[in-house]
Amino acid sequence: MLDHLSLSWGIDGNGDFRGLSYVTLQWLIFSEALHDSLHGKGPHGMCSSYRDGKGPATMHHNIYASSRSRHPTINGGPEVVEFCNNLDYNWQKGHNLSGDKLNLIGNTYRAGPSMHTGFKPIQFKSGNKPPTSKGYFTGNHFEGLPGEFNSDNYLAMDYKASGLGFPPGHNYQDTSRADFEVSGRFDAGKYKLTHIESAAQAYQSCLKYSGCSLVRDTVDERFVQTIIDNTGKIIDSQDDVGGWDPYGPVRRPEDWDTDKDGMPDHWEKTKGLDPDDPESGNRDRDSDGTTNLEEYLNSLCPAIGVCSTGKSHDASAPQQPYARHLVLDSRKIASTSNVKLVLGKIKKHPANPLFGEDKPWEQRFDNFYGSIVHDEDTGLYRLWWNPFIYDPDDGAEERENGVEYAFSKDGLTWIKPEMGLVEYEGSKNNNLINRDSGHGHGIFKDPHETDASKRYKMIALESGVSVASSPDGINWSDWTEAFKAAADTHNNAIWAPTLNRYVAISREFAGEGKTERRVVARSESKDFFSNWSDVEIVMDGGAEFQIYSNAIFYHAGVYLGLIAIFDTSDGPTDNKVWTELAWSPDTKQWHRLCEGVPFIPNSTVEGAPDWGTAYACLNPLFRDTDEVKIYYGGCDGKHNRYRDGYLMLATIRKDRWAGYQASDVGTIETAPLTCDGSNLYICADVKAGGSIRAEVIGAQGLGLSDCKPITLDVSDGKISWPGKDLKALKGFPIRLRFKLNQATLYSFCTN
Repeated sequence: MLDHLSLSWGIDGNGDFRGLSYVTLQWLIFSEALHDSLHGKGPHGMCSSYRDGKGPATMHHNIYASSRSRHPTINGGPEVVEFCNNLDYNWQKGHNLSGDKLNLIGNTYRAGPSMHTGFKPIQFKSGNKPPTSKGYFTGNHFEGLPGEFNSDNYLAMDYKASGLGFPPGHNYQDTSRADFEVSGRFDAGKYKLTHIESAAQAYQSCLKYSGCSLVRDTVDERFVQTIIDNTGKIIDSQDDVGGWDPYGPVRRPEDWDTDKDGMPDHWEKTKGLDPDDPESGNRDRDSDGTTNLEEYLNSLCPAIGVCSTGKSHDASAPQQPYARHLVLDSRKIASTSNVKLVLGKIKKHPANPLFGEDKPWEQRFDNFYGSIVHDEDTGLYRLWWNPFIYDPDDGAEERENGVEYAFSKDGLTWIKPEMGLVEYEGSKNNNLINRDSGHGHGIFKDPHETDASKRYKMIALESGVSVASSPDGINWSDWTEAFKAAADTHNNAIWAPTLNRYVAISREFAGEGKTERRVVARSESKDFFSNWSDVEIVMDGGAEFQIYSNAIFYHAGVYLGLIAIFDTSDGPTDNKVWTELAWSPDTKQWHRLCEGVPFIPNSTVEGAPDWGTAYACLNPLFRDTDEVKIYYGGCDGKHNRYRDGYLMLATIRKDRWAGYQASDVGTIETAPLTCDGSNLYICADVKAGGSIRAEVIGAQGLGLSDCKPITLDVSDGKISWPGKDLKALKGFPIRLRFKLNQATLYSFCTN
């Protein structure tokens, strides 16, 4: 396996692989082979080749670009070769192909300035007599080429080797489409790539992550930009594109790794290890079969995207989990002085309430238990929620659970459509999609799922905790039992990208008598539909302020939880529910933020739509704006009484979940973090007359006195040191010091 390599400026080829078995080439860059350079045959800039394969091979999420030919050449043997989710750009003579069993799925072929117009992007090239090659093409995208190639991928291939310009008598054989085309994908068995993105998704993934992408150098930054701008060219020398980078020496602090065991002191301390013990790297602190040193090394490069084992990440979450740093994440902060951690301020929307119980079947919304998705395919906001239904036909005292559905174009004005699915009082003219089936439903759209029929997923209390799936969020499969739990709560599940599995949050009870209380339970599964773990208790707020539910989501390397607090204390807020905030590194260890302080508070006006309760809906909406939408269900009465329910909306500016605030002058110093870009950006609020400055500790010209102060509220505001940037530090660990004066810092990033 070769993974995340950047291979450029080779002579005759940037990567040639021959006679191999069991090969995986993933997340590689093959680019800018030197053409008229030092090769004995003269101009000979070839991109890459895999020839005379002896066993199965997988090539995914690679970039092949700006070389004369072999973009790449694939000559597989009798086993399956899978070429999926790659990006091919700016060839002259393109992609040469042969092999007994070829799967070409979800690739992008983007024509560039160097392309010879007389050649199709894919050519058949085989020395077999007679040719035995077979191929399955689907989902490939061709840009800057005839549109018919996209509607029929097989039209993009030249089946005659003579099309390559070989003279008469050459030993390359022709084939025909009829001989080559097969109707279905070849089964690679246990080597099958089980998660395949669309070509459009893979194009973006390759641009972001292929090559040495954890810290890209200026060569790859420039090269990737040529793909985006379509300015690539075939070169004869590295000097044609700027040549080698000058790299100056950068030294770590002397106290980086005191015992020289390969693990930095700050990391050892966070794991309970002794930074003065040089043998601790070879031990296994948690007995999981991985040494402490291996765990540290694994932590340096969190998994991203899709891997050949079929595991992938939630594409709706930020795609570089640790590029953005929230200061609420205590792992990122080494020390603070004269600052305090405070919650960010939400704004309740002036249009509240967005709607209430205005249909005959909507007798009680109670806790609402909403799930919301912004569907990029349709541009619509989609909402599901869990009402109590009283059907006069069944007797007014008979209460049923149900699921209602609504949609909106702007997230403010909602339509409850007549779905025609569920009968109420003899009519199906209602917006119900489910009746008397489940309680505390949680619904999400799963970009991790490759089976379109299971794209939407649901979890609820139904014969224990059960799960279901849907292609459209409307028509659902039967329930599949997942795990046992009390589950009388807003059940919810997410794909957890740092864990490579699904995590479900539900409820159990703890204690007896007066100490009996609701607690948060957790389970996990690799595939969502089976093998859920036994539940474990992960949050307990005590008997007086019980945690009623925890709506979790992933953002910026951490898991955030919007926890509903149910007051049973007999105090002034007894029997009310409000929402607080918590964070976790792994969905198991939860840390309350400003415990006792509401993040979504109740209204102070008795009888207002959220005076009694405020339960966060699932899935806060992160869009390409400075505003995050947080929907919640409100009620005008307290928990244990009849009350009217409403859909409510709050917003918060980017990353302002919680931050360090200095009323006067304070400082924050970070733990060592890898610099992965050329500039430093922050999200912060600054009062009139206040400021924020930053420095890279120990770096000349990047000190507090060199820094131009930030004096206004900013979201990803750039920190400037005149005449300086972080380019020379890219790829190296740095420590930052922020000086705050009447300001609050929420997040920072260097990319």
